[in-house]
Amino acid sequence: MPTTSSTTSAAPAPTGSFEEFQHPQVGDWVAMSGTVNDNTAFRIHSFAPDRWMLWSKPASTWAWSLRPIGAGRTRLVSRITAGYRWTRPTIVTDLLLMELGDFPMSRHQLIAIKHRAETSGAAGDD
Repeated sequence: MPTTSSTTSAAPAPTGSFEEFQHPQVGDWVAMSGTVNDNTAFRIHSFAPDRWMLWSKPASTWAWSLRPIGAGRTRLVSRITAGYRWTRPTIVTDLLLMELGDFPMSRHQLIAIKHRAETSGAAGDD
């Protein structure tokens, strides 16, 4: 089991790699919680290995892009789009999570990814 590393005061982030996620395929689920369905999880829509990946679900997309910035450095860019369903009973929770909760969650996630990338050595080493 991978060890953990705390990158902020929030819950520890996993370190190391997870073999089950090393060979993604279009259509694979990307779970956001214990319940996996079209409303709670993304599916891999498309990707170019080591360049970009697009996840999608009915009302949202999440794009990931690796962009070389010179001198052996790479920037990870993450973009989320969400279409709100205003008639859903959960709209208030949806708005709170996306408008208030997304920034700290994304920040923690990107810091953890940065830490893993900088401490893993060569690509593929963990």
